[in-house]
Amino acid sequence: MKRSMAAVKNLIWLIAIGLSLGIMAVALVIAAFTRYEGPIQRGGPALGEEEPAVIAEQGPSTVLVGDGQLHMLTKTDDGGQAYLDRLTLLVDSNLIGLRSYRILEEMSASAQVWGSASEDIPADSLDGIALSFSDGSSLSPAQAVIARRPQILVISVGSDSLVGVSQERFTEGYKELIRSIREADPALPIVCCSISSVTVGYSGPSGLTPNDVRNANQWIQQICTDTGVYYCDAASAVDDSAGWLMGDYASLNGKALNSAGVQKVLEYLCNHMIP
Repeated sequence: MKRSMAAVKNLIWLIAIGLSLGIMAVALVIAAFTRYEGPIQRGGPALGEEEPAVIAEQGPSTVLVGDGQLHMLTKTDDGGQAYLDRLTLLVDSNLIGLRSYRILEEMSASAQVWGSASEDIPADSLDGIALSFSDGSSLSPAQAVIARRPQILVISVGSDSLVGVSQERFTEGYKELIRSIREADPALPIVCCSISSVTVGYSGPSGLTPNDVRNANQWIQQICTDTGVYYCDAASAVDDSAGWLMGDYASLNGKALNSAGVQKVLEYLCNHMIP
């Protein structure tokens, strides 16, 4: 009896060993004909490879929606130098004197005042602005926001080459400018300013008139209403009640602000702070 049980056990062991050897043989055959390419890489390139460039698909512009109200900045206490230091100003030729009149310290001016290399920002190209900086870099407003992280961005553009620009084109470009900045930094407070006019008797090549400026400022107000950004009537600090730029604040060309005019606008901004 004992011999029969031992024989059965031995038989079972032989069968088990045979099955194991068979499985191993099959595995070796599969391995011999299967190419090994290493572990799957997830979340990054293999060691020694460059990170592939990410190409963003150009989709439709984000729709900008305000609350249907114009958020006009009203008179406040004077924020003084502390508030002024928080401002970054994106300006066209009317206010570009901020860079050179030494109202701001030299280093502050190069960091706080954003303008183009030519100093002009055409009103029909507000969605294609190329900003020039003292270090030689050229950035779009959105790129500048990402690189330089302003605390409050004040925009004063729209007076250059304004004559002949339609409301539709002006509005389209201005809104795209705001959209791109918001996309770069959704939390950044944006203040859009009214643009100043020209002096009585102005005969510059642009042919700009107070009526052109008045229309553009109405467009800017509507843009602010549609997008929910702040509106600041900074031009009222240097224009008279008839809509002309006051001579005391005008440069020789009758359009750009002189040092006194620039100072007046800065004072207005500091007395009309964001909530």
